[in-house]
Amino acid sequence: MVDVAASIMAAGLSTRFKADKLEAGLGGKPVISWVLEAVEEAGITRRSAVVRRGRLVDLCSRMGFEVLINERPEEGLSSSIRIAAKWLPSGFDGLLILLGDQPLVSPYTIREIIKEFSKGSGFIVSASIDDNPVNPVVFHRSLVGELMKLRGDVGAKSIILRHLDLVKKIPVDRRELLDIDTLDSLRLAERYVRELGRLK
Repeated sequence: MVDVAASIMAAGLSTRFKADKLEAGLGGKPVISWVLEAVEEAGITRRSAVVRRGRLVDLCSRMGFEVLINERPEEGLSSSIRIAAKWLPSGFDGLLILLGDQPLVSPYTIREIIKEFSKGSGFIVSASIDDNPVNPVVFHRSLVGELMKLRGDVGAKSIILRHLDLVKKIPVDRRELLDIDTLDSLRLAERYVRELGRLK
């Protein structure tokens, strides 16, 4: 049996949003809550969230996520990825990395990515738009060393591109993978929530 642990990257400084975008309201709850709930509903039992000190700590903890504090978020996304890679529990084969500002990713998409990884379809399995690999993405634990070497405000795209022969891509509705970076993108997410039938 293949075991995958999940970690949500949620320590960004939200410089373009001018406030903590993960606490912004979307469909009656914070942006981050959508991602937390999707991971929970996907059935992932070992899960964490990399956050800055603040209100997100309690929210993530209440929802059953191990809280990993990023003390140096100004170093960018790679600093959170390194924390998640170091956290990957012993005995788990893969690390699923999700972004806290992609609230519309569905439990179905998460399960499909993990299912392909469990089949041995690739050492890296990612969502894709127009055949381009994007988050969420699961990395085999043999790639943890490369994740630990990432630096700067970049994700793990360089690792994916370095190992394209090991990548399995799962096409996803681009609306699911909308990043909340500005107030305009938040308004667009509100429209997509209705279009995708996500309101309960």
